[in-house]
Amino acid sequence: ENAGSGEEWTLKRVQGDEEISEMFGSNINGIDDAISDDLKTAVALITLDFMLASKMANPVVTLRAIGAVDALLGLNLLSLTRTDLRIRPKSATITEPEIEAILTQRKEARAAKDFATSDRLREELAAHGVEVMDGDPLGWDWKLA
Repeated sequence: ENAGSGEEWTLKRVQGDEEISEMFGSNINGIDDAISDDLKTAVALITLDFMLASKMANPVVTLRAIGAVDALLGLNLLSLTRTDLRIRPKSATITEPEIEAILTQRKEARAAKDFATSDRLREELAAHGVEVMDGDPLGWDWKLA
């Protein structure tokens, strides 16, 4: 009976959406089958990964299909941010707010063409295992090494 409710709310979300059915119908059904078969979440996640990697699908259709799968799995994929995806090593000696504060100082130094200070701040971050990725089109990003 629980398996039926999973099928119901995933398939209802894509019912009448011919684009999703055409591009991802078999994937959606495969995910429903996996979840209905003793919650085989690993199989469902592999299928979801395949859907995300599809280069043939219209991105808008893909987003709608992912939303339908997300409703079933409850992963809140559509609300994740880049920050949510950061991995923090146990050995990290600096906090995210400290990193952001130093990055702000570094941006100000670069804007003032004070490249010596900018380089010093980058080295300070590197000493804490923070890799700064300049030129990121979505704003400077960083990761802990």
